[in-house]
Amino acid sequence: MNATKLSNEQIDVIKLIATNYSINLRESLLAENCFNNEMSLDKSRILRFNIFLMPSFTEKDNSQKLKLAKLITLLNDSIREKKGFTITFKKHNKKQTIELADNNISTRFRHLANELLDDIQDGEYEHLLGIGEDQDGLSIIGNRKTRLYTIEELNEIMKYEKGEAENSKITAKNNFSNQLKYLISSFKKDKVFNSNTKTIKTNEACFIYDVLSYLNVINEDEIINSQEKYQYMGLSKILCKRQTTGFRFYT
Repeated sequence: MNATKLSNEQIDVIKLIATNYSINLRESLLAENCFNNEMSLDKSRILRFNIFLMPSFTEKDNSQKLKLAKLITLLNDSIREKKGFTITFKKHNKKQTIELADNNISTRFRHLANELLDDIQDGEYEHLLGIGEDQDGLSIIGNRKTRLYTIEELNEIMKYEKGEAENSKITAKNNFSNQLKYLISSFKKDKVFNSNTKTIKTNEACFIYDVLSYLNVINEDEIINSQEKYQYMGLSKILCKRQTTGFRFYT
């Protein structure tokens, strides 16, 4: 489920999850809480889960560039040691292996990997790291000019991409905490959740957990009962240590 907004099928499933936990999504005397007059209250409230599907919520994917930098490093070693390399992949759930001992093939693979990394980074390394500003690293195979990253540049790139991946995780955790607070606050305001205390009940925590699990926002396969779901949602407040407030739960 990689869409950025809920489908009608997903909305129907979320309604069933709400029913399972006795969550009344229609609870309200204020019809103006609905986003438009033609939309039911329960659907308008379910659509609030769209915030967890927005691109800004998800972690930035730096893994492709990091993996390419690692691949180029391995290919450099292969060419230097003249040992070739082995490609392993799965076909019909069976592991397949191809050994490539020819240094010429390793060299061409290295050029392709360098070319792909250079294309994907799209000037980012030149601007932020000062890598590739000159033309000294150009290599030619056939009619193609490819910039080959040096060992020092690859090490700097891998260090940079690892840092970006870590920053992305922190940002995603920040977003998750903030979006969760918004969702709970809005459900309390509409009296979908208990609004008499600053806490939420176990069934309310389980409802949020099951919806987010269904949408693949969280993935905790080993959590199977209500108490474990309740405890998981209770830990959401410490996903980001910068947050000074969180949620308390009671049964």
